[in-house]
Amino acid sequence: MAHDYGVPEPAADDVQSSEDVQRARRLLAEWDQGRGKSKSQIEIREWADATAHGRRFDRFIRRTLGEATTRPSRQTDRIVELETQVRALGRTPIGADVPVWEPALQHARSACLAGLRIWNDPTATFLTGGFALHFISAWNNLALAVLERDGREWRQLDDQGEPELISDGAEKARNTLELVADAYPGTERRGLRENVRDWVGRATASLTVTCRLSTWPSFPGPKLAS
Repeated sequence: MAHDYGVPEPAADDVQSSEDVQRARRLLAEWDQGRGKSKSQIEIREWADATAHGRRFDRFIRRTLGEATTRPSRQTDRIVELETQVRALGRTPIGADVPVWEPALQHARSACLAGLRIWNDPTATFLTGGFALHFISAWNNLALAVLERDGREWRQLDDQGEPELISDGAEKARNTLELVADAYPGTERRGLRENVRDWVGRATASLTVTCRLSTWPSFPGPKLAS
């Protein structure tokens, strides 16, 4: 019989014979989730095939019964676990497929940690100003991440409703206070919003002082929303 010499892919409307179904159930029970005979042993006996290494068995059971007989390897599970741990530390593994909002979240974390390092450094110059700039950058990126995650608008739109662009062609973000207000609305978060507003004022004042003291021809300042 044809199925004794291979497992051809069926047409979309192909109905499996009762003989194939019974055979698949028998082989599946014989394999017993890996506790019984191995797939290779079954393939050699049923199809005289010593080269499939379980693939023919898997294909036959999936085609006939619609059941999967494969599972991710322990190595695959371990890779996923390690990628999750690396991402939790604020880094993106090379080649990993991450959500579009995750880079902004990582930037927020990095800015927050940088600000804390400055704040806790007794030898740092412009301590308050340096902390303020990193604090605002952290909240700016965190709000961006929240809005992107939820599919809400974070971009600065023109009168026609089109995103405005900055000099390098990237889409311009709304200002930090608008982003934070949309990401963290409600009366219960008013204190958070006012705290950010206060530090935006300090960052602006610090930037003004820095510009006056600087000997550079120009000082572009922080890119709070870009």
